[in-house]
Amino acid sequence: MRILHIHFQNLNSLVGEWRIDLTDPAYENSGIFAITGPTGAGKTTLLDAICLALYGQTPRLGKLSKSSNEILSRQTGECFAEVTFECSQGVFRCHWSQHRSRRKADGELQTPKHEIANAQTGAILASNLRGVAEQVEALSGMDFERFTRSMMLAQGQFAAFLQAPPDERAPILEQITGTEIYSQISIRVHEARGQAQRELEQLQSSVSGLQILSADEEAELKQEHKNAQQQAGILEQQLLQTRQQLQWRVGLETLETELTQLAESKLQLEQRTTAFAPQQQTLQQAQRALTLHAGYTALSSQREQQQAIAQELTQRQQQLPTLNTQLEQATATLEAAKKRYTEASAAQHKALPELRQVRELDTQIRERQTTLAREQATLIEQQQLHKHLQDKQQALTNTQAQQREQQQTLATQQEQSQCDEALIGELAGLKSRFDALTTQLRLQQQAKQQLESAHTEVQQHKTTVATQHDAYIRSQERIEHSAKLLAAHEQQWQTALSGHTLTDWQQQLADSKAHRQSYVTILQWLNKQNDLAQRQHSLQNEHALQQQAFSQSQAHSQQLAQQVIEQEAHHALLLKQQQLQQQLLSLEAARTQLHDGEPCPLCGATEHPYADQSPTINDSLSSDIASTEQRLRDLRQQHTDQRILAGQLQEKTHHATQLLDQITEQQQEIVAEVTELAHSLALQELPEFTVAAFQALQLAHTQSLTELSHKVVHLEQLQAQLIEQQKQHELASHERTQHSHAKDLAEKEYTYAQTRLTEANTHLATLQAEQQQIQHSLLTELQPYGIHELDSSPTALESLYLQLQQRRTQRMERNHAVQTLGQSIQATDIQLQELSAQLNTVWRTQEQQQAHVKTLAATLQTLHEKRQALFGAQQPDQVEAALQAALNSAQHEQEAQQQHWRTVQHNLHTQQQRIEELSQKTQQLTPALELATQEFIKRCHAQGFEDEASFLAVLLPEHERQRLEQQAQALHEETTALHSLIRNKQQQLEREKLRALSTEPIQTLQAQEHDTQSQLQQLQQRLGALNNRLESHQKNLQQQAQQLEQIRTQQQRCEHWSMLHDLIGSSDGKKYRNFAQGLTFEIMVAHANEQLQKMSSRYVLIRDMQQPLELNVIDNDQAGEVRSTKNLSGGESFIVSLALALGLSNMASHRIRVDSLFLDEGFGTLDEDALDVALETLSELQQHGKLIGIISHVTVLKERISTQIQVLPQSGGRSRLVGPGCQAITR
Repeated sequence: MRILHIHFQNLNSLVGEWRIDLTDPAYENSGIFAITGPTGAGKTTLLDAICLALYGQTPRLGKLSKSSNEILSRQTGECFAEVTFECSQGVFRCHWSQHRSRRKADGELQTPKHEIANAQTGAILASNLRGVAEQVEALSGMDFERFTRSMMLAQGQFAAFLQAPPDERAPILEQITGTEIYSQISIRVHEARGQAQRELEQLQSSVSGLQILSADEEAELKQEHKNAQQQAGILEQQLLQTRQQLQWRVGLETLETELTQLAESKLQLEQRTTAFAPQQQTLQQAQRALTLHAGYTALSSQREQQQAIAQELTQRQQQLPTLNTQLEQATATLEAAKKRYTEASAAQHKALPELRQVRELDTQIRERQTTLAREQATLIEQQQLHKHLQDKQQALTNTQAQQREQQQTLATQQEQSQCDEALIGELAGLKSRFDALTTQLRLQQQAKQQLESAHTEVQQHKTTVATQHDAYIRSQERIEHSAKLLAAHEQQWQTALSGHTLTDWQQQLADSKAHRQSYVTILQWLNKQNDLAQRQHSLQNEHALQQQAFSQSQAHSQQLAQQVIEQEAHHALLLKQQQLQQQLLSLEAARTQLHDGEPCPLCGATEHPYADQSPTINDSLSSDIASTEQRLRDLRQQHTDQRILAGQLQEKTHHATQLLDQITEQQQEIVAEVTELAHSLALQELPEFTVAAFQALQLAHTQSLTELSHKVVHLEQLQAQLIEQQKQHELASHERTQHSHAKDLAEKEYTYAQTRLTEANTHLATLQAEQQQIQHSLLTELQPYGIHELDSSPTALESLYLQLQQRRTQRMERNHAVQTLGQSIQATDIQLQELSAQLNTVWRTQEQQQAHVKTLAATLQTLHEKRQALFGAQQPDQVEAALQAALNSAQHEQEAQQQHWRTVQHNLHTQQQRIEELSQKTQQLTPALELATQEFIKRCHAQGFEDEASFLAVLLPEHERQRLEQQAQALHEETTALHSLIRNKQQQLEREKLRALSTEPIQTLQAQEHDTQSQLQQLQQRLGALNNRLESHQKNLQQQAQQLEQIRTQQQRCEHWSMLHDLIGSSDGKKYRNFAQGLTFEIMVAHANEQLQKMSSRYVLIRDMQQPLELNVIDNDQAGEVRSTKNLSGGESFIVSLALALGLSNMASHRIRVDSLFLDEGFGTLDEDALDVALETLSELQQHGKLIGIISHVTVLKERISTQIQVLPQSGGRSRLVGPGCQAITR
């Protein structure tokens, strides 16, 4: 990580905006630069700016928040810090800022803002306090604590890494070198060992909970199961036979009941047929009258047409006088409307000149009124402004007097607290001293706690050593006992095998079980053959019924086909009549053009006897055709349905034939399958293929299988017991090994605990001496502020610092108030002078405005008087609108009356024409109607009707006639279907009686079925319970063997993880981390020794072998004596700390590279020779691309470093920067 640019504003004494470019050639060439200036000038503020921009906190003040900001410059309202840095991932810019409310110096502090962005693209990576800190740590590999211990060594913290305890050094080394994975491995090993042990305990617990049956209990259960199976088979056969008999008996009763019901239905159908006979006769007469219906409809249409024409002629003749009167009235009204329109037009033309003159006067009046109102408003505003300025002048005079009194009071208070002025620049440095003393007290308290913990740990480890030794002795005794039991189980196992292997016995059992399945399969085939025989008989009966139904369906289909042919002929006749009628109607226009003596254009005849007669029209012909078509569609649908039914019956008959063929083939296949299975059983001779014969063979085989099963189960139990004993012996061996490791580990831990106790005592004594030295130094600095005693408790130190902070704040507030009051008094004087000038100007303008308003008011009054004399109070727009409305009304009335006159005249002419047309048409229709009536009477006589009245008496409405036809058809179909159904039921009843399955009544058969079913259910429940117990026993045996194997495997895993845990595992990751960090620390010490040898040959750093991260030094001037780094002098500590810092910067991993190093103070403890060596060493780092910044008061140091950033104090407690790349930015 390398710092490229520093940019900040208003931090401590560095007021204003400043920018430092560390890429300037001066820094690149020298590689080392100094930050110089007197005490309190603001040198350390540059390092504070870097820390603020990156982490939002500083080493001296900690985190800044809304409630506290001691780094913001006095009398300013905002500050910020920005750093551009480069790392392996790229170049980034961090920006931190905070301001007061309204960015005023007296405003309330606001919440700080923090963001980080890619300096090249400008993309924002994070914009909140926590997110920025996490991003900086991810990019640089360092949090704030590690940054200040390895890259920026601030005041009081230069030797922090050297003095840090081992547990605090480890995280720094992890981030610097990228070795944090060793902590993760150590924790993972600890967790894996615990998980493996928990899994082993769970397996052992589950094995003990399994329930295993003894050999006698298992044999007894199997025998009971066998007996129950035999009884169940017998009961199932009985239940099947009883159900067949009951089904046959119920079927007989059902058929007899159905025949009785069909006989009653036949009697009811005959009664309904007799009752329908009169309606049948009516239907036949109506069908005979239907042939005359078309002619009667045409005759009725002619009669209705003649009657309608006569009624219309009478009505129109009565309306004619009324229309003549309406025409006379409309003519008179039209003349009056024309006269009113002429008068309204003349009145409007006369008033137009006077209206134009009045409108001009009104426009002038409105303009003068607007001007007068605007000028009056301006006058009122000027009066109000004059009054406001007078009030403001008086208020400023009073305020100025009060400010002068406050100025005198503040001057007195400042003289009394003159000694607090130094706190403004020095309080930040005092804060670091207070923090160092508080930290020392906290470390001292922690050392005391560690000492007590070490005492307790020694006693605990001593007890553990004794406990583990006793456990080892007991485990040795258990393994000897386990070896004796294992030998006894192996002897018993060999005896039980009888010269065979367990696999031989299991193979023999498997073959026997396969034969058992063959017996079950044979019995299933034989039962299926019995079922097929019954189904074959049922299908044969069903096939005969379907053939009979198919013959009846074909006969009914032929009847429907004949009816369809008849109805189609009737429909064709009606269509032909309709076509002739349409031809007659199409010749109507040609017939009106015929004249006697002129030839006909169609036939050429010169005589036209029917030219004046209208053709006879049958209006009901269309409805007759529609009803005939509907009837035809119904018959066709019935015929189609009957053909579909016949096809379905034919298909069912074919399907039944196929099923019978399939059943025959299945019976042959069953015989072949049973024969093949019987040969596979290796029987001496084949038995009869019956269920009873094979059930007897199955029973004998089951007994043999049970004996063999008992033998195999006994062998498997012996094998499981032998395996269990072997595993117990292995467990005992493993337990002895574990106790041996635990005993050795406990002894080592006891030795380590004693060593830590000794080190804790030494560490506590060192901390107490350092605390006394820091406390004395702090008290010396506090004496100028009137503090001569110092309480070393943390609470007292915090209270004392708050008092100093309050005194500093009060001093700063009074300084700010004095300055603010002086500025306010000066500003008030200027405002009073400006107000006096404004008052004179406003008064002169006010007088001029009053005179102008009076002139405008007089002009407006003159215009009002002239308008009143010309037109009075009337409005010209209203008068003009009234005249125009009168003219429009007259015009509309004239147009309406003109339209009404035309309408009345047209109605009268139309009425006269229609009367003449109706008179001519009446004379033409009368002869034709008489001729059509005579023709219809002749057709009635031909059909057997005396006159028109007798025809109408038998004619039925269409819906009534169709209803009777449907009833007649339904009676016919119902009669046919009923006779067929009765015949089928009688044949089916005769076939069932021939079977004669039982002579018992239904109630007796039902009782037998219920008893057998109850017995079978109880027996099946018992079989289920026995099966569950036997299956559970077998599962438990298998599960026990599997779990014993899992326990052995898990014990091996536990042993492996325990051995690994003894080496590197720990819950906090310290064991492996400290070991790995010890190696890393040793490499870093080697780098530090390279730098240390350049500065001093007296000391060599070495790593403590007992504490991997503890550091000692070899003092060559004292015959190579090994010393602790805690008792080095100030100069020695600085040299060693500098060497360690340079060694850390040389340590680089894949994430971190330390290319910038900042050192704040510390060089004052070196003599001139040591100083020369240190500077020479730092200068050599330029060759490795590093940049070193040093803050110091040492005069020699400032003279020997050519590249410098000077912090020069200015008046008012402010400073400025001078040096390469330093720039003050003015906005």
